Amino acid sequence: MIGYDTGGPGGGGPDINAVRDAWENTVDTLRDRVDDVLEPIMELVERVTGAFRWVLETIELVEPIVYQRWVTAADEHVCPECGPLHGHVWEADAGPMPPVHVNCRCQRVVDHTEWRTRITTEWRLNWTTTSTWEWTITGWA
Repeated sequence: MIGYDTGGPGGGGPDINAVRDAWENTVDTLRDRVDDVLEPIMELVERVTGAFRWVLETIELVEPIVYQRWVTAADEHVCPECGPLHGHVWEADAGPMPPVHVNCRCQRVVDHTEWRTRITTEWRLNWTTTSTWEWTITGWA
């Protein structure tokens, strides 16, 4: 076979020590070259990540709450089950959902949207300057 070293013990295969040495030399050469190429990138990453810090902040979340209104067909064929529900309003996931029975012509339509706020704490990544970061670490801030 091409590229197959028939030398070595017994003449039937490559010398394992020679293969191991060649592999270690290749890995060392690649490691040296990669460090040189990636050094500026790693310095940039170090500078950028050093300028951010995780902070526990109190934030206000605004959430929409959708309300739906029950609407019947409003004619003489409205059943006694659906008639009393006409005009009732529920949150989108609450209350009965049409069809209530076979051949039900009722539907739920959006009535209004209410915006609710709630206060919560959340970890956020904030930008900071190097001097601010050093003051925070030393406790002089």
